[in-house]
Amino acid sequence: FWEDGIAGSVGFLFMNMGLIMRFMATKNVHEGRKAATINILFMLPISAIVVGGGGWVAKAISVKFLNLLPPDLNPDSVFVVISNIITGPGVFGFVIAAIAAALMSTVSTLLNATAAIWVNDVDRPIMLWLKKIKKNDPVDEKRAMVIARTATAAFTILGVAAVYAFNSYPTVYQAHAFFHATLTPPLMIAIFFGAFWIKFT
Repeated sequence: FWEDGIAGSVGFLFMNMGLIMRFMATKNVHEGRKAATINILFMLPISAIVVGGGGWVAKAISVKFLNLLPPDLNPDSVFVVISNIITGPGVFGFVIAAIAAALMSTVSTLLNATAAIWVNDVDRPIMLWLKKIKKNDPVDEKRAMVIARTATAAFTILGVAAVYAFNSYPTVYQAHAFFHATLTPPLMIAIFFGAFWIKFT
């Protein structure tokens, strides 16, 4: 009930198992819904302001100091250029390190989520279908850990290989948009059916 309640409550908005796992770590459904609501109403708008802040500062600088920014500045590099101008060499290193740390945190969370999904939603149903285990059998923790580690390594290799597949796009934003445009509609349908049709797993 706990997992179904949280996944149904936040699944529509996020479709991101790494984020949903954080809500599932709360002590009950009520706390998970409260965390999701706070995230939607407060954290996401703050994130949007922070992400857009680099562009706003760049616009202000370009108006006040006409020659400080090059006219042909690539919009994708505005944040890095502005951070370097405002913070200087010392603090700028910390800004880049913080961005890299945030990226590494997100990647590790998503790898952990994909491993959990593989163990629970792929490996276990296959073992049940092959009649190697019964539905009420306890989980073999040692085997599940081996499967999770193998899945993590496989998904890491797949992620690195995907760089070459998406390398034809001029910017990472266009590659990201194509990826989401391809995968989001079927995921949304699955989450929609899962939330409103009890027999849809």
